[in-house]
Amino acid sequence: MKTTDMLQKIESASSLWELQQQNILPEPYDDSGFFLVYYAKEDYRTVLCDVVRYAQDGLRIYYDRHLETGEAHANDFVAKATGLHCRCVVFYLSEHVFDDRIFAKLCDTVQNHHIPYLSINLPVGGTFASGAQLAKSLQTELANDTAVQYLFANQVTFTQSDAPYADK
Repeated sequence: MKTTDMLQKIESASSLWELQQQNILPEPYDDSGFFLVYYAKEDYRTVLCDVVRYAQDGLRIYYDRHLETGEAHANDFVAKATGLHCRCVVFYLSEHVFDDRIFAKLCDTVQNHHIPYLSINLPVGGTFASGAQLAKSLQTELANDTAVQYLFANQVTFTQSDAPYADK
């Protein structure tokens, strides 16, 4: 299936479940060097469009295609970051991630194990900001979390989601 067709299906899908039923999403890789992509369920359209492009360009991506829940799944997903094959953790930050326990665990893991990471930030209220600024402006529980403040401290720590694909 052509990339443009896949992107149109993602944009027009009424839910992530519908995309899973159509079986158009790329297979996640968890070996031979992959980028671990984290995102909130509410942001799946934006993120999956990028994931499709990454896969078409030959990048090996591990992502939570089904956005499963449960403690065992959360632990398994976070453990991927410390595996030998994880090259970098890519956080897609939005107003939705700060309530997710996987996000908090993943931030702690990245900080404690010195794992390479980057963030691609989605706009909140039409404005782009660092992860630390987003947490503070949203008055989330993680606003003063040391991992969030350290990892996403300022404007240099992220790429805007509307940046050209080549920049991402």
